[in-house]
Amino acid sequence: MDGPFFAIKDKIKMNHQMTKQQCNASLLLLTLILGACSSTAPTPQANPTDTPTKMHTIPISTQTATATLTETPVPARDGIISEVENQVTARKTESEDFAPASIGMTLLPSGGVETGDDGRTRIDLRPDGTIIRVGPSSSFTILVISEEDGQPKTTLELLLGKIFILLSGGSLDVETPSGVASVRGSLLSVTYYPELGRLEAACLEGYCSLKSKDGEEVELTAGLTSFIQGNTPPVAPGLMTREQVQGWLNENPNLKDFLNELPRPENFPPAPGIPNRNNPPVTLPPQVPSQLPPILPTQKTKDLPGNPLITPPGRRQ
Repeated sequence: MDGPFFAIKDKIKMNHQMTKQQCNASLLLLTLILGACSSTAPTPQANPTDTPTKMHTIPISTQTATATLTETPVPARDGIISEVENQVTARKTESEDFAPASIGMTLLPSGGVETGDDGRTRIDLRPDGTIIRVGPSSSFTILVISEEDGQPKTTLELLLGKIFILLSGGSLDVETPSGVASVRGSLLSVTYYPELGRLEAACLEGYCSLKSKDGEEVELTAGLTSFIQGNTPPVAPGLMTREQVQGWLNENPNLKDFLNELPRPENFPPAPGIPNRNNPPVTLPPQVPSQLPPILPTQKTKDLPGNPLITPPGRRQ
């Protein structure tokens, strides 16, 4: 039993030694092959004439990109429609078409208003609070609504009809093809008849003026009126007519907020050409009473003597 067992053991041992020798031989051959490859591969040499290659890097921002929203600047002043009666159309700017006016509609430069035969509207200029009331069959455009030296400045173009201006600060000019009516304080009505080229201005209170296209100008104080016919200079100022005063009362229900006492139409002469048993027809406005001193632009209306037909004309305190 010992003989065959030892014979098998010796054979396994011999096979193991042969396998070990074969592995050693294989490792030796692999080492020789690798050594040969490394010895035959040329080592790259630096060429002194070569320009070093520049490495470009793309900077990566660590900040998060945010979208910038451009806000539309808010105008310092604008107009807002606060009352509408019957047929009235308006547009915010000239880039829009005229559409039925509604309360709360805003008006900017180049915007305008048109009224029908029975249409009326009120426009409040913000933030100063100046009021513009537009009578029937009227049309106007806002040319300027801004500030100048910190004071409100407004320019309107009256195409036809009548507007009432209750100024709360600054100045307001009304341009027409016949001339310009202006108010610095504080109540002025302006009427323009395009078919006649006639421009009428009536200053119920404060300091106003009327200037022709040629630059000839007359000053109007409380209770005075004047007009321009075509290309002629303004006529000499005269007392407002009864109809002009009544128009102020009819079209301006808030007039009492601007005057201590409302004017009485019967204290004023009738319009030229309208007979009256106590006042014969006249062809020209009555001349200015001599007791009315001229008003300088720098003076305050409330500090000056008013028209004796309006008692007193000063603004309510």
